[in-house]
Amino acid sequence: MDGELPERDLADFRASVGDVNAFLQEAGDALKTLNFTRTDATKAGQKSLLRTFLNRILGVPVKLQNQIFALFQDLLQAHIRVAKLNNTYDEGIVDIAASAVNLVSEEVIYRDSKSEAPTIL
Repeated sequence: MDGELPERDLADFRASVGDVNAFLQEAGDALKTLNFTRTDATKAGQKSLLRTFLNRILGVPVKLQNQIFALFQDLLQAHIRVAKLNNTYDEGIVDIAASAVNLVSEEVIYRDSKSEAPTIL
């Protein structure tokens, strides 16, 4: 697997858009018309680029908008699957639910010299 997208995802994509080359040409032309190009990636950070992409696809016809977003969503999910298989996926901050928490021990790791306030681990 190692960084490659599963063939199944590509087959699903082909089935959803029909003529892949025509779709890619139409989507590319639409995004160029809206001034969203590959060079935008060097101008902005990842979060800003994603926000710009999502905003720009709102300016294309609805059918094409849905196809572009579906492709984006499919590619994102495929990349997440590959990262999980390669143990490189970072889920970010995760809430861990528990019915109870038991404190096993406490240790003062620092005490402020002026206030005597402890920092406890």
